[in-house]
Amino acid sequence: MAVGRSRSDSDALGGVVNGYAPLDSNLLIPPAYLPTGIINLSPISDTYISQNAATTNYETATLLSIADRISAAGGYLKNALFKFDLSSLTDDVIRADLYLHQEATTNAGVFSGHIGVRKVLRTVVMAEATYNVYSTGNSWTGAGCRGNTDAVQWFDTTFWSSPGNATVQWMVIDATATIRRAILDGDTSIVLQVGAVEVTTGSQNPLDIASQDNATAANRPILSVVTGGGGGGGLADHTHAATGTGSDGGGATIAPTTATMDGLFRFGASIDSTVDANQNDFTPGSLHAVTSIRFTSFTAGRTITGIEAGSTGELIILVNNTSFSLLLPNESGSSSAANRFRTPNAATHTVRQSGAAIIVYLAGRWTVMAA
Repeated sequence: MAVGRSRSDSDALGGVVNGYAPLDSNLLIPPAYLPTGIINLSPISDTYISQNAATTNYETATLLSIADRISAAGGYLKNALFKFDLSSLTDDVIRADLYLHQEATTNAGVFSGHIGVRKVLRTVVMAEATYNVYSTGNSWTGAGCRGNTDAVQWFDTTFWSSPGNATVQWMVIDATATIRRAILDGDTSIVLQVGAVEVTTGSQNPLDIASQDNATAANRPILSVVTGGGGGGGLADHTHAATGTGSDGGGATIAPTTATMDGLFRFGASIDSTVDANQNDFTPGSLHAVTSIRFTSFTAGRTITGIEAGSTGELIILVNNTSFSLLLPNESGSSSAANRFRTPNAATHTVRQSGAAIIVYLAGRWTVMAA
């Protein structure tokens, strides 16, 4: 079972009709893109490969290093490798994010640029891989896993800016296209290469991140995958009556009564919020029994610094049904720590007018997944 699942009820005909599920009265989304759960995967193993230690294996290192070859600290290319078991991903992949915890070390410094994630094509032996070889006696086509037969092209890149070596924060790296492609290819495991694919001039220090062997378990890497169903076999773990006029997207019909869905996503239920002011520690009624919160009454741009803490894996969609922007600041001190947002690139996240954002409660924060 996916992490963080909970059970709740929704009206069947208000759930899926003609193959589409209404998030609220103004938004229809295909069942294949309805989240049914979140699966958090820890690496089977991880390591990094370093140009300035081309024959050294770092599979037991507690820190992994990522750097562009023009890095200010040494001028060497460094890439991290992560091996994951994908066999538990049986539903469609809606989104996949790789969470890496940047550590405060004397090696790390200012970094500004794009971090890339891609699938390694070689059969990597993690305890043997180095900058020169992917296993003992087997060389990369291009040293450092840079040959055309070593890895696919960089599908997923995320801009990341780190202010300096005193920074301790989570990096959220989008790996959606890479994981989707792997599932479509039938892969049951994958080795991901993570590296700096483009850096800003003058901002080229390496990033040090906690590995699977780090002493602080809470800082170890996580691949968080939002899964969905319906398009290719129906939504996972749901039950319904055998007669009726609605469709669940997978060929079965549902009655115009009540359907029960055993999943993280409580589909069909929504709160309309009429607040028209900035909010700290926002606590709308029935928060943990709904799919979405729909804001309808902004007369100007508004900021929410935090929302009442959820359960691990809980997913809510924030719908901005107004003509003004909704701002979600990263780690704002105006809300209690457990209620705060963690946003991509640690920057204030804007939910544009008539837009939406998915937030998931992970590691004691509401993590902004998409918009």
